[in-house]
Amino acid sequence: RILLANRLHRVRIKNLAALDVGQASFNAMFLNENTDSFVFFDVGKPLWFNIHSFPKRFHINASNNSIVILSHWDTDHYLYGRENANFHKAIWIAPAQSSVGPNAYKFAVKLVNDHQLHLISRGFSCRLEGGSSLNIIRCNGNNINNSGLALRLQLPGNDVLLTGDCDYSHIPGINRMRLTALQVPHHGGRQPAGSQPFSHPP
Repeated sequence: RILLANRLHRVRIKNLAALDVGQASFNAMFLNENTDSFVFFDVGKPLWFNIHSFPKRFHINASNNSIVILSHWDTDHYLYGRENANFHKAIWIAPAQSSVGPNAYKFAVKLVNDHQLHLISRGFSCRLEGGSSLNIIRCNGNNINNSGLALRLQLPGNDVLLTGDCDYSHIPGINRMRLTALQVPHHGGRQPAGSQPFSHPP
């Protein structure tokens, strides 16, 4: 917790961007207008059968001061970070999930051995305070998509929710959020009939 607090000291997130990496998930929060990346939510790359959708000139690096928040351990949400050694130096925050594949397990073990991985267990969420409020929410579903992490970013005048691949109904507190922006998961974000998770502030 002290390490994470030090990483976020006096952070002023200016922009949030969902980056086009084809059939995968990759989001970056920029510190300033020069787009020095500091916090990432998913650092994915398409699997081999979708690799044609990956932009040929895509390139982005992490620094020792970067934080990667991983929504869940599906390959298309962490593959770019696994393949790019610069991301191994970042602090990773990820859900503790048992039903992960062998490649995800091997990569997680490497991060643990390098003291770079922090796992969030079921029932726990955390708020990281800097110049902006980052609320990491542990989702309460049973499969790998619905038991991962969502991220709520509260900027002046804006309240943004990044969902990973989680259905809306498995994100605790979503019906009480007054959001200005919502990232729609590519699995469709199923929700109970009649619920209204997305609403503009009054």
